[in-house]
Amino acid sequence: MANIYYSDMDGTLLNTEGRLESPQRERLRRLMKEGVHFSVATGRTMHAIRSELQDLPIVLPVIENNGSYLTDYRTGEKLVVNYFPHDHLDEIIDAFIEAPISPLFLLIEDGVEKMYTPSDQMNEGMRQFREYRLSLGEEIFEVIEDLRELPRDHIINLQAIGREEEIQTFRRYLETFPELYDVHSMSAYGGWWYVNIASHDSSKAHGIELVREQLDPADMIVVFGDNINDIPMLKVADISIAMNNALPVVKQTADIVIGNHWDDAVLDFIEQHRNEKIVIK
Repeated sequence: MANIYYSDMDGTLLNTEGRLESPQRERLRRLMKEGVHFSVATGRTMHAIRSELQDLPIVLPVIENNGSYLTDYRTGEKLVVNYFPHDHLDEIIDAFIEAPISPLFLLIEDGVEKMYTPSDQMNEGMRQFREYRLSLGEEIFEVIEDLRELPRDHIINLQAIGREEEIQTFRRYLETFPELYDVHSMSAYGGWWYVNIASHDSSKAHGIELVREQLDPADMIVVFGDNINDIPMLKVADISIAMNNALPVVKQTADIVIGNHWDDAVLDFIEQHRNEKIVIK
């Protein structure tokens, strides 16, 4: 039996600046060389993941972009790609265009990711989001005049940023298609809110289930998270762990609550338990 560790990144593994500093990265490298099985399940794309994990010897698939992809960290190959369903797509794109929010559509073509936003719908929240992601090395943003021009077969997910009332109103509309899509929204920063709509298969939880199929039945999947999009993953893991800084609903879902992300609580827990059986008290 082995413990298979999957951690969220922002608000969980990383510090308050969204960084994994060199001492923490080298500590994680040592643990992995000593036999710890570790990977990440994150909303980040591979550019932003590599900016922090760098050359860590990660062998397990990375669950990237909230489960849109399972990716080989060593080669960057997309092992699984979950495309957006076509059902009602034109209607939903029209709704994104008409709503008082700033849309962002993720596409992948020949293994290359691009994020498109219309030039006339870019609010301050989207500008801040773009600047932050660009600072992580994600040179994938494009401005487009009309979202209807995007090739349907290459769409991965649809996202938007707006104020809370705008996003929650739009979310209620999206949830009229529960049989087709997975929808989640959460507070982002500076009073802005974020919503994501994707295939039901595009979730961290589904990514964990796909990884489980490759493991020994005796292995235990241990996951760490802090936010709304981590809850389904916490529910399907063998051991679910929330950060002390997590949202209350996340802590209520988890089996165990540990310290804060800025205190290296994930690394402390892994170092303490490694491949030992984890007891839920």
